[in-house]
Amino acid sequence: MPSRFSTLSAFCTVELDTPKCTWSITWNNLGTTLQHLHRYDESITAHQTALTLYKQTDNTDSQANTWNNLGTTLQHLHRYDESITAHQTALTLYKQTDNTNGQANAWNGLGVTLYKLHRYDEAIAAHQTARTLHKQIGNIQAQAVTWNNTGTALRGLNRHKEAIEAGQHAAQTLEDVGDFARAGEAWGELAETLNAAGANLTQVHAAWARSADAYQRAGMQEEAAHARTKAEQDNPGQAS
Repeated sequence: MPSRFSTLSAFCTVELDTPKCTWSITWNNLGTTLQHLHRYDESITAHQTALTLYKQTDNTDSQANTWNNLGTTLQHLHRYDESITAHQTALTLYKQTDNTNGQANAWNGLGVTLYKLHRYDEAIAAHQTARTLHKQIGNIQAQAVTWNNTGTALRGLNRHKEAIEAGQHAAQTLEDVGDFARAGEAWGELAETLNAAGANLTQVHAAWARSADAYQRAGMQEEAAHARTKAEQDNPGQAS
């Protein structure tokens, strides 16, 4: 079994003593990879190590990136108060460097955590702020992601008409820009919203089918199969 340090070295394509590959970047990348593997405790340790190293170099933007990644990982572990603090810290640091894209990402991450806490109005406000910032720099794809998150939060408030409009815009835009993985997620969220709103089952089926198709185009077979199963159920969107 490879050691922790040999795993770290695999992220580098050049010698570690060159500026192109620092330990701090490597720890941060490792933390993100561990997060994707659902190894959240290890991910937190990696990001915390990256933060310590970044502070030694006064790299404010990279510290902000790591805080934001840490906030997302903490959210997965249901450590919501810590997640909020991490995203807020990232936001403060991004403001110091006038990093608009970073600020938008921090607001979006904050909004997701607030949603998990059922603080829906605050979540919507956070996503709206993120979307405004993404619009300033012309990031259409990221705007669509915030629309999807906004729709989910609106559903939490039973504001179904607005939630459906937000979800439709998000799903279609993500599909149009070729982000089929997120489009699959957005079509699925729309299906859940349509079902919660008591929409015609034909509409719910169609949204799940679009989700399956998008996931299929993204090469995400497991997610595509799940969405296809939902599309074929008599009452899709309900918990099994």
